[in-house]
Amino acid sequence: MPTYPYQSLNKDAREIRLVRTTRREPGAEPQFELVTVSLDKNPTYHAISYVWGDPSTDKYGVVIGNQWLDTTRSTFEILHHHLGWWSKYDSGRPEDVYYWIDFLCINQKNMTERNSQVLLMKDIYSKAKTVISYLKPDDLDETDVAKHFLASLETDLLSRHATGLAPSAGWEAISKLYSHPYWTRMWIVQEI
Repeated sequence: MPTYPYQSLNKDAREIRLVRTTRREPGAEPQFELVTVSLDKNPTYHAISYVWGDPSTDKYGVVIGNQWLDTTRSTFEILHHHLGWWSKYDSGRPEDVYYWIDFLCINQKNMTERNSQVLLMKDIYSKAKTVISYLKPDDLDETDVAKHFLASLETDLLSRHATGLAPSAGWEAISKLYSHPYWTRMWIVQEI
């Protein structure tokens, strides 16, 4: 499979790439394109914060423009299950929406580019309109349990303390949610 033909970024202009999604008709495949913008021109975009997965064993592919790009399962799911879904159903949004997804927006095979983009990450996340934290769909059942548990936490704590009961399944869900690899990544503090 040929390597995706990334165009060079102008480091002095603080250029980054964004994934552009276009609103589409129901049943149509999502369309994605990489565009280059300068952070200094204050582009409007959403930054995605997520766990990559292992690029050497967790291989998926996406079509960006008319080119194939190797990616990870997490990146694939973000594009096709979430951004693609939004482009299909969110009729109130603009025609094009832009996202910064590091695995796609940085040429991972170019160490010079990777290093220069890492220096911009604080600005990339702080200038984003929103930062979307993405946990894999496999984790959603426990996330829902954790959310419901947090909503009833005060009552649960008081009743368990008074009766001496063991922690509930909610505590286990909270523990799993907060021990997710997402929270232990080096970049998490500047992303959110």
